[in-house]
Amino acid sequence: MKKFKPESFIQIHYHDRPGGVNSVISQYARAFDAMQAKFNCIICCCDKNNKTLPGFAGLIDIPECNYRTFKNRNDFIKTSDLLASAIGSIIDNPDLPRPICIIGHNLTLGKNCALSAAFSKCAEKSGFSDKEAIFISVVHDFAEEGRIENLAQISLLEKKGFNIKEYMYPIHENIRYISPNARNVAILKKAHLPAHLLLNPVTMAGVYPAKMEKMVNKNKYLSRLAEKDGTAWESDIPVLFYPCRCICRKNILEAILISGFVFRSNLLLGSPGTSAGDTLLFKKVVGLCKKHPLPVIFDCNRIFTKEHINKNFSSNIY
Repeated sequence: MKKFKPESFIQIHYHDRPGGVNSVISQYARAFDAMQAKFNCIICCCDKNNKTLPGFAGLIDIPECNYRTFKNRNDFIKTSDLLASAIGSIIDNPDLPRPICIIGHNLTLGKNCALSAAFSKCAEKSGFSDKEAIFISVVHDFAEEGRIENLAQISLLEKKGFNIKEYMYPIHENIRYISPNARNVAILKKAHLPAHLLLNPVTMAGVYPAKMEKMVNKNKYLSRLAEKDGTAWESDIPVLFYPCRCICRKNILEAILISGFVFRSNLLLGSPGTSAGDTLLFKKVVGLCKKHPLPVIFDCNRIFTKEHINKNFSSNIY
């Protein structure tokens, strides 16, 4: 990739709710602020009750950015045109310091194909050379990784006559792709897309103190926590940690089976998801672990002191 030093950074995402991708967006915003960016903003559907994104970047609320499925052509066309116009007006502002870097996060998922189309249209119609503006598509995940509803939406829109994959993976001159892991980069390169590896930025302030460290015996603490939850804890077997949220596509039941029956270990799991389906899954899995008392502790963020750890980054317990 040629050297490119932007003066303005515009990040685009679906929403500002808590999650792994928004943790990365926050770190990007912090990094851009440290680079003394003259303009630093995040475009998304903003929940006024959320405080998950940092003060390093301005928030621009466009409700149509949020997750959305489309059942007819007119709705898709209307929404994609609206988004392209709204985002394009920000990019085309003559007062915006240039060069500009426009970064779309996970627009390859099909969670709002109109937003993917708008990103592609803005890149195609921006009129800027790759020296003035670069559009970067950050591929954190793929729709093909168990996102059945997203694949169904992509398929439906294709049947309606839209070439959605060209919007999700545009190949305009001023578009680049980056991903935080080598596997994704290899997949993108195999598809002949200009992909580069960029590891996620993290902030490390030394070892994170945990509440359990204040206990004389951490096993007693964990046992007490499990007892409170109605599950179990066995002090004489190993501890495994699965650092992810308890959501449908993370194979939580499989993790419990592998931990308990293959490795004969205790298991620490992350916090529940926020969707109705994820909430129901969490309730059923917790119920299963109570019924059979299995050595599992859910929502292990409770182990840590809040001032020392972000709820979405808690992978260094053991």
